[in-house]
Amino acid sequence: METNNAIGQPTATQQETHITMFSKIKCIYIAGPITTSIESDNNRAAFEQAESTLEVSYHVINPWRNWGGGRDGAGVPPEAVYMRTSFHQILTCHAIYMLPGWMKSANCQAELAVAKCLNFEVLYAEGAEK
Repeated sequence: METNNAIGQPTATQQETHITMFSKIKCIYIAGPITTSIESDNNRAAFEQAESTLEVSYHVINPWRNWGGGRDGAGVPPEAVYMRTSFHQILTCHAIYMLPGWMKSANCQAELAVAKCLNFEVLYAEGAEK
C-alpha cells in the first residue's frame, strides 16, 4: 500500500526496506567496571579494545564515552544520572558484552539483569567471569 508522498512519508515498500535493513543491524552494549577499576584510566583501554573488536559486527554502545569515562571529573553527573543514561542505551541494544571485573560492580550486575530480562545475547570478554 502506497502512502501519501506529497507530505514526505515513505511508501510501504520503503518502510519495509528500512525495517529489514534495521533488523540486520545488531547493537551491543559494553558493560564493565569504570570507577571501580584499579586502573588509573578507569578501565578505558578495556572499553576501547572491546569497542574496536566488536564494531566489525555490531553497532557498539560504549558507556565509557558518556562523560569521558568515570564519574569523578568536573561536570560529570551523579551516579543515578549516569545509570539512567546507561539503561536508556541498553534498551536500544540487542546484546551485551561483559568485561572482566563486571561481577565486582553492582551497576554492571544491574545492566546484565536488564539484558537478560530482555533476552539479549550475552557475550563475555576473555577473562570475564561467567
